[in-house]
Amino acid sequence: MTPDFDNAFKGLNVDSHSYIVILTRGHLHDQTVLEQALTDPAHIGMIGSRTKTGQNP
Repeated sequence: MTPDFDNAFKGLNVDSHSYIVILTRGHLHDQTVLEQALTDPAHIGMIGSRTKTGQNP
């Protein structure tokens, strides 16, 4: 967990063996963290409501 979404991965070594799960309190924060995560992780997972992801039951 990080208190600062703008520096979510500061001090972490993210590489092709890393798995990242993004779960914040709002989709704008998700985007901020996702932009930082798109370096070289093996897998990125995100959780969102059906409304925000565009999926319907």
